Amino acid sequence: MKKFSALWGNVFKEKTANRSIAAILKQIPVFSGLSNTELRLLEKIVYLRNYHENEIIFVEGEPGAGMYIIESGKVRICLGPHSDQEHEIALLEEGDFFGELALIDDHPRSATAVALMPTRLVGFFRSDLISIINRSPRMGVKIQQNILKILVARLRITDQRLNEAYEELQELRDKLAEKEKTAVEELKNK
Repeated sequence: MKKFSALWGNVFKEKTANRSIAAILKQIPVFSGLSNTELRLLEKIVYLRNYHENEIIFVEGEPGAGMYIIESGKVRICLGPHSDQEHEIALLEEGDFFGELALIDDHPRSATAVALMPTRLVGFFRSDLISIINRSPRMGVKIQQNILKILVARLRITDQRLNEAYEELQELRDKLAEKEKTAVEELKNK
């Protein structure tokens, strides 16, 4: 098996275990609807990198450059610069992806990512997407539409969870107000 340096190296149709990079990419929603030809083109652009156990992939606040797909291993996403389980907001495994917001803009990372075991990632960066848009606008639009669909779906889930949390908060406020009223009445009756 080919060894990779700690720096990102171009994949150039590297086969991974029993699957090609194109086969991995095809399973990722960001790249759904791409033709086999487009996937082969994308396969030449992405990067492959191995991470050691507990190695930081990126830290909250760093500039975002691109997204990552887990070819093998596990990644913890945490709030703040911490990489411990206490600050964990997501645990991702093979086939999952993260960091796709960086394909849209260059805002700082909103979380920290750390490899929990030896992990192999496929990287796709904003500069690669811009290159695709310039060389193959139709393919670039497909990828951008897929990213928008993912972001809209996540926004809807977040909105639903926010509404549920608001309703729970209202219920707790009502219960607290009722307990407070009862406690005040008991004090008056003493």
